[in-house]
Formats: sequence, structure tokens, C-alpha cells
Amino acid sequence: MLVIKAINFAFEKHRGQERRGNELPYAIHPVIVSQLIAKYKSGSSKLDELQCAGLLHDVLEDTECDKNELEREFGPLVAAIVVELTSDPVMLKKLGKNEYLKQKMIKMSKYAFIIKLIDRYSNILDKPGESYVKKTLNMMEYLLENREDITERQIRIINDIQAECLKFQANYTA
Repeated sequence: MLVIKAINFAFEKHRGQERRGNELPYAIHPVIVSQLIAKYKSGSSKLDELQCAGLLHDVLEDTECDKNELEREFGPLVAAIVVELTSDPVMLKKLGKNEYLKQKMIKMSKYAFIIKLIDRYSNILDKPGESYVKKTLNMMEYLLENREDITERQIRIINDIQAECLKFQANYTA
């Protein structure tokens, strides 16, 4: 029930926004993220909360929603994960997007890290440009080498991201 509420909330908050590169409603992206979370985290006791956080991962950045509204509607865990996934615009500008994300992802909680990886995977599935693919491959390598508490499940997601990136690179050079 909470996941259905989050789907409706995401579509309402992202109303009028489109996904870059196509004309689909933006909220399709968080739905795909939520579906991938269900695939990779099936059996988790926190699956509903993780799917909700995946559905809502961009609402603080891209809409008028605030943390208090998220907490009131979806509880403290979902709100905390979404806050953790939200970029700090000052640090983003200071460090640049790629460096900022590397530093942020290396320190994320296990829940936020899984969702951020899956968000990246969803972005790769959207057939991005070659530059994004290269940056993603670089970031995944960095995370494998530097994240101390990386789990087998997280490694599997990273491997899936890398495999998808390599498919795109093969298409670029073909």
C-alpha cells in the first residue's frame, strides 16, 4: 500500500516534468528504479521503504516537496534515505558532478548506496551518451576499489552496470 502511495506521490510531484532524451513523464524513471530495487532486494524486510525511497529519490531536488512532507507521508526511514540521496548544490558546484558523486557514494548508508547504484543503472538503461557511460564505468571502478563495506549484492549491481556500459561502448565503436 505504501509503495502505491509513493507511485502516486511521485507522479503528482513530478507532473509536467519529462525525462531528458525522450518525452516520457519523468516519474517513469523512479518507477523503473523501484522495480529494479524489487529485483535486487527481494526478500528484504525493508523492501517497501526502499522502493518508496527509490520512487521518491528526486522529489527534494526537483520539486517543491520538503523533508517534513516526506516524513509525514512515508515515515522517517524513507525521508532519511531520500535526504541522503539528495545532492548538495553548493558541494556539487564546488567539486563537479562526477567527483561529488564519488565522494558522496563512498560514504552513503547501505540503503542509499543500493538506491543510488540502481538509479545509475536505470540511467544507463536509458541509452545515455558516451561521456556518461565512461564516467559511470570510472565511478564503478572507483567504488569497487574504495568502498570499504561493499557487499556481494552491491558488487552484483556494479557488475550489471559495467556490463551494460560495455554493451553501449561496443555499439559506439561498431
